Amino acid sequence: MTDSRDAVYIISVAAELGGVHPQTLRIYERRGLLHPYRTPGGTRRYSDRDLEQLGLIQELTADGVNLEGVRQVLELRDEVERLRHQVSRLRRLLGEADIVFHDALVPQEMLQLAEKAILVPVGKRCGQHSTSQRFINKRLADAARRHQVVVRLKGGDPMLFGRAQEEIAFLKKNRIRVEVVPGITAASAASAQLGVSLTLRGVSRSVVFATPRAGEGEERSAWAKAAAAADTAALYMAAHDAQAVRDELLRAGLRSETPVVVAASLTLPGEQTRSGFLIDLPALVSGTNGGPVLLLLGEVFAQEAAAGVLSARTASQAA
Repeated sequence: MTDSRDAVYIISVAAELGGVHPQTLRIYERRGLLHPYRTPGGTRRYSDRDLEQLGLIQELTADGVNLEGVRQVLELRDEVERLRHQVSRLRRLLGEADIVFHDALVPQEMLQLAEKAILVPVGKRCGQHSTSQRFINKRLADAARRHQVVVRLKGGDPMLFGRAQEEIAFLKKNRIRVEVVPGITAASAASAQLGVSLTLRGVSRSVVFATPRAGEGEERSAWAKAAAAADTAALYMAAHDAQAVRDELLRAGLRSETPVVVAASLTLPGEQTRSGFLIDLPALVSGTNGGPVLLLLGEVFAQEAAAGVLSARTASQAA
């Protein structure tokens, strides 16, 4: 929404400056394309940024893009701006860091940004020896007492299946200030890489992020029911026992021909995607390169699933 300090034009002035009828501005607002400031009395006030956005809307519509397409373009632009800000913030923090505790999946190119920092690997990988969470918590607190800037660098978004809350709670308990820089979770990265939105009008209006993994001594969650109830599901840390995952999803009500995409080693060298149907999940996972795997399910991936099956049949016939 427009900041009240920048909003200086009433609707009639904004319409005149933009070369449109005031009603057009109201239509764009209803469609979520413009977000003018509303005074306590309900009067719309527009900023120069609103007028710039109006100019972009007019250019796109003049090129034949419908309003839904315009909305998607504007959302993508805003997302790019947000990511640029996050990257700039991350580069600054890494450049200032005295010590960096990093996960196993953090690319070497990112670690190189921490030019003056001590690098400490504390990654967790399924089925491999890893640092205990309790020990990581203590090392972070100890480092914060000795260093000016301590960075805990995780792969993806730290606030989603990243154990961030345990670390944040421990540090706050020890009266250590914490700043969180959002990342890009694997589901969003896969969606962008595939060029397939996780949501789609008339097809997918709900998305679930879930994991079948449970810590030692923890009760299992109803992850399969949640995945089956959603239009689109992203399953993290679910490839270790693909057959059991498939069977539980089938018992929860998903169809055997539910479209599936298996994304491995996203944003890393050797990145790989395989697609097909839920019934073939174990075979799809077994064909990956052994890197971290994300499972995506839902009708939004129908074209990818059909293409994957066709490709597999062609390869089989060629063999």
